[in-house]
Amino acid sequence: MSKGDSVMILVKALSQAATDPSKRNTMVQTALDEYSKGNIMMNP
Repeated sequence: MSKGDSVMILVKALSQAATDPSKRNTMVQTALDEYSKGNIMMNP
């Protein structure tokens, strides 16, 4: 499995989890926390 395939599988799983409101809130809070720690970088 390539890195690209792995990323696509992860993105699909995240998009499915995001349809559940409680999971979506947890995902957003975790993403914001990790972003503030510098573990997630945003590039335009």
